[in-house]
Amino acid sequence: MKISLKVRKAAARLLLPGFLAAAAAPLITLEEILLAASPADDLEIAVSRMSRVGFSRSPSFSPDGKTVAFVSNLSGLPQVWTVPAAGGFPRMVTSFDDPVGGVEWSPDSTWIAFTLAPGGGMNTQVFLVKPDGTGLKRLTDGGKETNRLGAFRHDGKRLVLGSNRRTGVGIDAYVYDVEAGRLDLVSEIAGTGGFEDLSRDGKRALLNRLRYRGSNDLYLVDLATKKETLLTPHEGPGTYDGVFSPDGSTVWISSNGGRDRLAFGRIVLAADGKPGPIEILAAREDAELQSFAIDDSGAKAALLWNVAGRHELAFEDLLRKEMRPGPKLPGDLASGMTWSRDGRALAMTASGAAAPANIFLLEEISSLPPPLLASGASPNLLTRASISPLSSPPNCSSFPPTTASRSPAGCTAPVARRGREPSSCRSTAAPRGRRSRRSAPTTRRSSRRASPSSRRTCAARPASASAS
Repeated sequence: MKISLKVRKAAARLLLPGFLAAAAAPLITLEEILLAASPADDLEIAVSRMSRVGFSRSPSFSPDGKTVAFVSNLSGLPQVWTVPAAGGFPRMVTSFDDPVGGVEWSPDSTWIAFTLAPGGGMNTQVFLVKPDGTGLKRLTDGGKETNRLGAFRHDGKRLVLGSNRRTGVGIDAYVYDVEAGRLDLVSEIAGTGGFEDLSRDGKRALLNRLRYRGSNDLYLVDLATKKETLLTPHEGPGTYDGVFSPDGSTVWISSNGGRDRLAFGRIVLAADGKPGPIEILAAREDAELQSFAIDDSGAKAALLWNVAGRHELAFEDLLRKEMRPGPKLPGDLASGMTWSRDGRALAMTASGAAAPANIFLLEEISSLPPPLLASGASPNLLTRASISPLSSPPNCSSFPPTTASRSPAGCTAPVARRGREPSSCRSTAAPRGRRSRRSAPTTRRSSRRASPSSRRTCAARPASASAS
């Protein structure tokens, strides 16, 4: 069987802007890896080499938009890392013997929430840790139950969780009080589901209940009375995901109710919570909506369309109800879209058949997202590339310690050597940032922008500023 996915011969190489083109080392296919081993140990060697293919995913902006938390296996196992949104050296936040699943930065900047899978199993646990790696605390029981991480409320004082701690046959919806350290059961679920969002006033929640595969419903939950109001009545199959508008008067949704393909729409809520009909705002005959992300102001949405298995980005003006296409993505697939809080940057994970998952940042909608951090075996890699127009060459980058001394034109910083930090790339434009959500360890969305005129300069980082 021919395997077309490509990995780098070197453990880590710089990724140039555009389509994750390798800066130096040639690529080899996984098929070549399999054939290169001797018959005696070919399987063990092949699996070992394949396991070293790196990734970075699950971006989450700090509230000020200056830093991005993410999950990467730079250290061997997936852990929590942070990196400056303007480019810089990545910093390791956690160092467990078990893999981390996803991260969520609290809106008040105090905590980073993440999931951890003991032994890599299903009994995922939820933790909080401060951005500097201190103050670690587990929120869930730590036993054999399965838990899911949801979203923080807009003020950071509540966190949505899902857990089957009550019964093994269903994932119930919980709200964690961050200040009191208390986990409150709100909605019991006989099966799969959970809270998708909390209103900013703290009075309502958006609940997802799965009927059966291919059919679910959204409910408006009064958190004081626990009363549920059905928002998506339908017969037969129907798939719905949603999130509140900033004022809580609208639920933005993806829906294929009464149609063949998922589309973007909204449900307007009356003052008493009574829902209006679903209004479709953006739909395509050749594609269906993969995910969406609403910015913090509620003025625009990033829409990710699935076109015959490949993803395309678009932006919806929620005030004018107009959609326009976004830049071409740097990979066939994208996920984890998240806006910076000021709505001027969109982070996402992108990957393809010839490239592992990496985090990209779009700071102005007119330009291609550059890689924020490259996947690889070494945490010394930083690959925030230029965000100038598509036709412009890269003007700043950094290299792994073992790379030969070569750098793109315009980048005069010294190449990093072993024991020293790589050069850092900084944009003259201010970092942008915040996000929205849809799916990942639970449900979320995001969006972003990119400046066609942003210029970057390179500066060598002092050896004393090492990442932990």
